[in-house]
Amino acid sequence: MPPYASRLETPPAPPFRPAHRPWRRADRRTARVEDAARRLRDLLRCQIFSGSHPSHFLPSENELMETFGVQRAAVRQSLAMLRSEGVVERLQGIGTFAVRDRFVTRLSAIHGKVEDGGWLDERLRPEPLDETVVPAPDFVAAKLGLEPGENVLRLEYVSYFDGAPHAVATNYVAFPEADALSGTPFRTDWYQLLRDSDLTIGSSEWVLGCVNADPSVASLLELSPGGAVMLGEQVICDDGGRPYDFAVCYIRADRYAFSTRATDVEVHRSPAPLLSLDQS
Repeated sequence: MPPYASRLETPPAPPFRPAHRPWRRADRRTARVEDAARRLRDLLRCQIFSGSHPSHFLPSENELMETFGVQRAAVRQSLAMLRSEGVVERLQGIGTFAVRDRFVTRLSAIHGKVEDGGWLDERLRPEPLDETVVPAPDFVAAKLGLEPGENVLRLEYVSYFDGAPHAVATNYVAFPEADALSGTPFRTDWYQLLRDSDLTIGSSEWVLGCVNADPSVASLLELSPGGAVMLGEQVICDDGGRPYDFAVCYIRADRYAFSTRATDVEVHRSPAPLLSLDQS
């Protein structure tokens, strides 16, 4: 029987253990290498996607070490991370080269504006998945100002850029606009389809976020299930402010990016939001 078995005695306190194990020198060295690799990975990815390596070949490990002032371990770790993302490939005796491009467009183009080069790009190709007249679900009816169950055209498609899928969208279009879309060739992108159908865009509203792709979306976008994708909800209205199109879109952000620029933003004096989509 232990000596503290008596009710009058208190068992000894457990030995003290710190809540967090103190960092050892090896831990700090590992963290420094990992942090350097992460930062280098970020910069190299930005360079690749901005076209800084037109030959698609990256500098050698020695050149990257000298240019960025990092250890060889950080260089190799950063290239391994880029390879796991599918951005680069490494071949022994040949080097490291970029294998992925990214479609970059102005943020204003998300609303269908085509000035300054705009959205229209002949490298875009849609693949329709569904074109069916269906009763509007309650949520869609509310978005479009319709009676629940009123018919809408459901048009779903995958958008390809240079032969690689980058987005999948499901549009619910009210009538009579749906009639105008029927029979119109779907050539490049959704906005060109609207223009070819003589439909106007009086206003466009987007809500953007991020979710993990379910198996169906992942398959359409050639992703692993659970991969992160940008999620967008859009409402398009005519010149009179009447909504006629509601869409849910999933976008591969690693193959697609928006560019925006603002000037004379009053950070301290204006209580209003600094930026809105229609200012881009």
